[in-house]
Amino acid sequence: MSLRIAYTDERRILAIARPTDEAKLLKTKEVIVKNWYYKQPQELESFLKAYPDKEDDILKAFAYWVMQKVMGFNENQNQYGTLKRELQNFSKRLFTALRSIAGRIGEQIKKFIRPQKKIKTIY
Repeated sequence: MSLRIAYTDERRILAIARPTDEAKLLKTKEVIVKNWYYKQPQELESFLKAYPDKEDDILKAFAYWVMQKVMGFNENQNQYGTLKRELQNFSKRLFTALRSIAGRIGEQIKKFIRPQKKIKTIY
């Protein structure tokens, strides 16, 4: 399974777990402009087997961490606090891997939204 993050024409960032969820998340006439796929950390499957009801919470938290990186706001420490504690208690490495992937996707979305102007040097 892979993690999928989608950027829409209405400037929304969506975390999509299954292809069937896409229709539920998109608004009417909203179109996905770009997708990013990342391999899911192996420990995440074990975590989801232990806590099957936490899948939606993980996706929401993951999307929040991506948005935090894209928008540049400070993280609310109380946001998803219980989930963060459960992830860290289960595996600190899993928590770090998820945050790292969210940061990388956030950077790629930032580059996609606001590409750097190329500087032309004339001699």
